Amino acid sequence: MLNIKKTLVASLVISTALTSNTYTGESGKDKDKPKNVIVLVGDGMGPEFNSAYRHYKDNPETSKIERTAFDSNLLGQMSTDPENTEEENITDSAAAGTAMATGEKTYNGAVSVDNNKKELESVLEYAKKNEKSTGLVVTSDLTDATPAAFGAHETNRDNKNEIAKDYYNEKINGKHKIDVLLGGGAKYFGEKNRNLDQKFKEDGYDIITDKKGLNESDGKQILGTFADETLPYAIDRKTDTPSLKDMTSSAIQKMNKNDKGFFLMVEGSQIDKAAHPNDATGVMSEMEDFEEAYKEAIEFAKKDKNTLVVTTGDHATGGLTMGTKGKQSFHPEAIKEMNHSARHMEEEILKGENIDKVIKEGYGFKLKELEIEKIKKAAQEMKSDKDEDYKERNTLEKTLTKPVNERSNTGWTSDSHVGHDTNIYGYGVNKEMFEGAMDNTEFNQNLFKQYK
Repeated sequence: MLNIKKTLVASLVISTALTSNTYTGESGKDKDKPKNVIVLVGDGMGPEFNSAYRHYKDNPETSKIERTAFDSNLLGQMSTDPENTEEENITDSAAAGTAMATGEKTYNGAVSVDNNKKELESVLEYAKKNEKSTGLVVTSDLTDATPAAFGAHETNRDNKNEIAKDYYNEKINGKHKIDVLLGGGAKYFGEKNRNLDQKFKEDGYDIITDKKGLNESDGKQILGTFADETLPYAIDRKTDTPSLKDMTSSAIQKMNKNDKGFFLMVEGSQIDKAAHPNDATGVMSEMEDFEEAYKEAIEFAKKDKNTLVVTTGDHATGGLTMGTKGKQSFHPEAIKEMNHSARHMEEEILKGENIDKVIKEGYGFKLKELEIEKIKKAAQEMKSDKDEDYKERNTLEKTLTKPVNERSNTGWTSDSHVGHDTNIYGYGVNKEMFEGAMDNTEFNQNLFKQYK
């Protein structure tokens, strides 16, 4: 009889846990809504990247493939379709970001405006209305599509100067709506765009440009720009440039001073940017940088016990395959041997550095003579061709990626976005709301439920 009672009690506890929308932290206190929300977006991070990254991080000396920090918190999948049209039914970052930030579908290129160009309220703006601190942390320029979707309103994602102005001009209850801005894009806040950085400084923001300044900043509001445009990939980064983890940690520390909590959007922006030219080195480098930021957010949530952390990709890019040309094998060891990304090598070559020197320093393995000849030919064509569209095709950069792709047996199906669903990972208060399959607009609706 006693065993039957124990079984009934255990079943009731399990049933309650599965059906409840509340989260019981280690303190034992039910919380209907989290005090803090941290959304981490891996730009272009399709599920194939998570699989490849697991193999990349694996310790070859063990018999099993180790799990990454993401794996233990897998909740579901998100579909990423934009407003469906006959011309384009695969999203860009602006439409995807808008859906995730506002809950509304829109056209590719739109930044938190609908099909009629009407402004849409983002979850960041709603959090600010609830007197939360707010922040955007990215490795792209701060005016790129994803952060812009959370903090600005423009009919075209390329209106970067206007997006920067939106960050300054658009206020809520007479106050700046974004307290922490950390990433690249200094050119959009400087002399050529009304000296917005100085205007922010006059309004009490710490203005910083390097890791030392980030560590020394003690204000509650900050504008940190660590590159004219995007930050270097993690593998190419110098010590005076903060990592995504560094920026995430600083943002959390600053915003956690607000007794009413905070909303933070963190983007691993350049997973996507490395995937466009099919640079496996850049992608894995950025996945690692993103994972470290993710772990930082999870550690905070574990200690805080009143925080929701939710992570996903806004779309997938490149269509990576582990194995190609009929070979059922994937060898990430070749990627691990790399010293620099293809983008870094391309930049060095176009600056006039000796190509043989760049190749020797960039690759961790010896190239064949034919591979070197192809790189030199692509470099010559890149330097001599005056057609900007030619440069946009990443001809040299893609040539530089081929040796590592071939040795690792990494395949690619596209140099653009692909229509895969993306994985959702989460931890903390109300993470259950993000379980299962959902659209990116439903993803946003679940974010809004943390406040409404």
